[in-house]
Amino acid sequence: MKRAIALLAVVGLLLVGCKSNDDDGDGGATGDPTRPASTEPGRGVTADAITIGTTYVDLSAIKEIMNLDHGDYAATFEAVAEWINDTGGINGRRLELVDAPVSPIGTEEGTTTCIELTEDVGVFAVLGTPQPDIVPCYVTDHETALVGGSMSEELLAAAEAPWFTWLASTDRLATKTIEGAADAGVFEGKKVGIVTAAIYEPVVDASVKPALADAGVEIADVGVIDTPPDDPAAATAAAQTIAEKFKSEGIEVVVSVAQTFSTWADGVVQTDYRPVQVTTDSNTVGAWVVLKDDSQLAILEDSVVGSAAPAEVWWNTEAMQECVAQIEERTGTTIVNPIGYVEGEGPSTFVSAQAVCATITLFKAIAEKAGDTLNNDTFLAAGHELGVFQVPGVGGESDYTASDPTGAPPVYLATFDMATKQLVAEPDPVP
Repeated sequence: MKRAIALLAVVGLLLVGCKSNDDDGDGGATGDPTRPASTEPGRGVTADAITIGTTYVDLSAIKEIMNLDHGDYAATFEAVAEWINDTGGINGRRLELVDAPVSPIGTEEGTTTCIELTEDVGVFAVLGTPQPDIVPCYVTDHETALVGGSMSEELLAAAEAPWFTWLASTDRLATKTIEGAADAGVFEGKKVGIVTAAIYEPVVDASVKPALADAGVEIADVGVIDTPPDDPAAATAAAQTIAEKFKSEGIEVVVSVAQTFSTWADGVVQTDYRPVQVTTDSNTVGAWVVLKDDSQLAILEDSVVGSAAPAEVWWNTEAMQECVAQIEERTGTTIVNPIGYVEGEGPSTFVSAQAVCATITLFKAIAEKAGDTLNNDTFLAAGHELGVFQVPGVGGESDYTASDPTGAPPVYLATFDMATKQLVAEPDPVP
């Protein structure tokens, strides 16, 4: 039986990252593999404490646009950190958190937050969900470790600091979504096009095109939405133009990459073009759905969407329930059971619980393995050697190695149920 996925995400905007340089002593950057490993503690690390930044989407900044309530991220982070501190900390060091909510609108706040955390506070690492274009500000420009966020091969290759996440990478999501769609016969006998925002062109070249080629799919056309990130009207107009062109070419299936979908969909609904949508990020689709009326949602009929594990898979795991119990005890709040939950019918506090439990637990495991001397070098080596690990909120074992700092979590396929207005995932992941 298929399982419903709650519509949890917020609008994914393509933001421009900061480009400042940082020459602080951070206990070792990772860009030069020939440099000897540092034996000094990293920036933000003392004998008895580790200072970390915790960042997440500030939903209050967009409450006039969408009515979402994921619970109190700051209190949830503090509760899990308190639990860790009360049980000995990380190799005897307490976690000290710096709260850093960020509005998803525009670029200024994400950049300012990055500079404050890295330059003004001097945190050892940042945990949470920075926007994709803000990631380089942390891991490249300021050599600050990051746990969380959406990883791509291009962004990872440029990183000068350790970066690990519990989410499937953009490239893995694309590859597995296309493999699953091909196995389901979605491309068979169809004319196929690709649409992408400019930021995801490297993902298209590295992963989407090869996956389609492996599936025996010939690409009829590729449309690139290349407009300023602060001009959504121009982006929608560009998407509409591509839609009209694809329609004239007889393209029947369109593959869109990650956050491209929301802009692409805004263009498609302005036309009568209704191809089958194959898109690689259920979060982006979920966020778009929250904002639209029923007539616009019709473009999702027969769609195929790449997804993380549905709640039924990860919610009742031992690791997740142990973390949830600590949050409930320490905050005095009730975590809503996500099974069958519909966004908008109450605070979806399980969303913040999932994100926080996954991110901070992964950080703890890597930092503990790094040993008494904690810096970028030891943290990177520890993450590469972490191996098989149960991350709360993932729903299965991840395997962290030097070749895959995402742990290669499973990817599921989902379709859109017009009756419930929810994505519904298959019970098993794409092989």
